[in-house]
Amino acid sequence: MQQLTRSDIRAKTTKPNAAKLRLIGLPLRGEQATRFQQALRALDAAYSIVGAALYNRIQRPAVDVDEISALGASYGWISERRSLVQSFLDAEPAVLAYAGVDFDEPEHIRSLAETAAELASEHHSLISAIALLSYIDQELGWTAVTEVAGNA
Repeated sequence: MQQLTRSDIRAKTTKPNAAKLRLIGLPLRGEQATRFQQALRALDAAYSIVGAALYNRIQRPAVDVDEISALGASYGWISERRSLVQSFLDAEPAVLAYAGVDFDEPEHIRSLAETAAELASEHHSLISAIALLSYIDQELGWTAVTEVAGNA
């Protein structure tokens, strides 16, 4: 798997479409939506990296049935969350602004997502990356995964 640094992840995730977001009206809301969009892009990158690491781990021949079950559950959850994030990113700017309006700390989410991606790609700490993504779920008010893959 390709090693990504925090700056690589940030470069891929800080491409807001400011012109589209400004069309929604209030500049403050547009700025908040831009920051929320950046956080979602970082979260999408983290889900992608963790999903790829889970997939690679499942493909190993030494993985037992119980571990495959736990890894598969985590992979399903990651895939579901990535689809949710993609839906937000593909939505109209007003929907994105509305989704992020009550969330005061998008930079915090972006930083946590970048850390999760680093943990999965650089440090090969899949359990920590999954746990961090679960924490992000809680911060966003989404239902978090209840069981992290035990031996990942």
